Amino acid sequence: MNLQAIYDTWIPKYLQVQPAKIRITILYRFVFASVLCFVLDYQLLALFLSLTLFDVRRPVSSLNEAFGWTFFSVYTSVVMLVIRGGVAGYGWLLCNVHYSDPVLCRNRRDRFAEEWPLLLRMFFAILFIATMTSLLYVSFAASEGESWHYLLSCGLFCAVSYFVNNFERHLTRFPLPMLHIDFHAALLNTWWQILKRSGREALYQTVLFSPIYWYSVGWCLDGTVTVTQTGLHLQGWLLSTLILAKLHMVRKLYGLVMQRPLSLINDSPKLHETHDTCLFNIILGHVLRCVYTMQMRPIPRSLQVNSLLLPLTMVLSVGRIHGFRMLASREFYSAMSGKLGRELFALNDVKNIHSNWTELRDLLVTDAEEFVVRLQKCIGKCHANKEIAGKVSRSRMRSLTKPSPRRKPAKEPSCECPAKPQETDYLKYLYLLGQSLRKRIREFGRRVKGHLAGRRHWQCYMLEVDVLAELHHELCCGEPLVWTLQGLVGVFMRSVADDRYGVVQPDLRLVLETLHKVERQLNLASGLIHKNRCSCAGTCRSHELLMAAVQRCQCRMLVTFGPHLDFIVGRGELEKELEERMALIY
Repeated sequence: MNLQAIYDTWIPKYLQVQPAKIRITILYRFVFASVLCFVLDYQLLALFLSLTLFDVRRPVSSLNEAFGWTFFSVYTSVVMLVIRGGVAGYGWLLCNVHYSDPVLCRNRRDRFAEEWPLLLRMFFAILFIATMTSLLYVSFAASEGESWHYLLSCGLFCAVSYFVNNFERHLTRFPLPMLHIDFHAALLNTWWQILKRSGREALYQTVLFSPIYWYSVGWCLDGTVTVTQTGLHLQGWLLSTLILAKLHMVRKLYGLVMQRPLSLINDSPKLHETHDTCLFNIILGHVLRCVYTMQMRPIPRSLQVNSLLLPLTMVLSVGRIHGFRMLASREFYSAMSGKLGRELFALNDVKNIHSNWTELRDLLVTDAEEFVVRLQKCIGKCHANKEIAGKVSRSRMRSLTKPSPRRKPAKEPSCECPAKPQETDYLKYLYLLGQSLRKRIREFGRRVKGHLAGRRHWQCYMLEVDVLAELHHELCCGEPLVWTLQGLVGVFMRSVADDRYGVVQPDLRLVLETLHKVERQLNLASGLIHKNRCSCAGTCRSHELLMAAVQRCQCRMLVTFGPHLDFIVGRGELEKELEERMALIY
């Protein structure tokens, strides 16, 4: 078995080109989230069996029976293996949606062609998980001949409704955590909240599904299952609750684990790119670090390299992995704005701060300048397309002069007269048959034209070109700048008190110029978005976030360093614009 072929087949391309440390970090988090989902399966099965098999007359033996069926049954273990494969596949699809870069879609047809295959995989993965889980639960709950059919159908209906409610419009990434809270506390709180929410949704779906089921399928049963069996409805509600809780919880678990805070270190990325960097060595290094910590001994350098500590410049320079870039930029901002920034980026460390700061400054400024260049190209293309469209529309305008009437050519008199059919029954029948066929063909043509008119409207809807699609795409790709620019400004805020040796503050002019360039291009993009709001999708969320972040960065910089603009920027156009901004602030 060729391991390299398996690696190239199953590992996405955007993950193969990443550094080994980042790739292993993502795979480690995926494995950890999958293990939590496997534990969740056993928890839900134990809960279902405890409520289904519980007997008031023998409570201890019934609970022991449920415990044995859950953890010590060969049948349960085999079915659980199959369910684990479906859960892991569903989680892998969710991670691919989260980490993949935004795709440029110029019209609705391109978006449909891009998202439809992934939506189909999502649907079949959810349907597979719900089907196998329902079969496992029904095998313990269904005691009558036809009740299993109702419970299985109820589970499948819940899966379809879950897919429609959560993946109806478009695919979304995992949300960024608002606060750094304890993982275990968040897990327990999420578990209880999702269980209550799933119970309410399952009650509504059970009430909606039961009449539909008995109206469509109940007539073909032999009468052993009736509408008045409340116990069966309660089992259906419990089954629906647990399946919905499982689907909600799987997505929430992968989101919590994949969006956990990163362990950052201010170190050179070259020291962390070794041949010994693999998942097994990282797990072994984690165990050895715990041993060294318990023995109060210093941790060796080799164990620091073989760990999940990621260099700051490595995580900020990754490409083609949008979800990880958003998390890394958010962690950089939170580190530079809090107490962790003093430990991670010590401005008093004269030995290492100059080289580390130069590398970080070049990385962030270059990223912002490349974003400005891409926006300039998009705005130039939008203006050029608008001018071409204006010329085409002016060339298609109708002339103001009244067109001269066209004369129809005179028809030449024909000498031949149309032959009338002979008055026989056979020719009369053929003549009437031809007339009826001609009428039917005309009616069919009218219907086809009516359908073609609707099809033409549908084609216009699907092929309608979004003029600002490329601009929205670049704004979405540049969304990590929302956090990196604020983190960069946070370093300068700290430099007022900590930069004793003047390492950071000589670059104030460069950062102010970069912020001014980004804001100017965002203002131009804002004008285009407002002009084309009627023909496009409306406002762009990424543009709003970038605009708010840049304005906040400029206000913080001007409030802190505004009185010294003559010394920092010098006389010029930039100083006049910054002074006008200061006048608005004060």
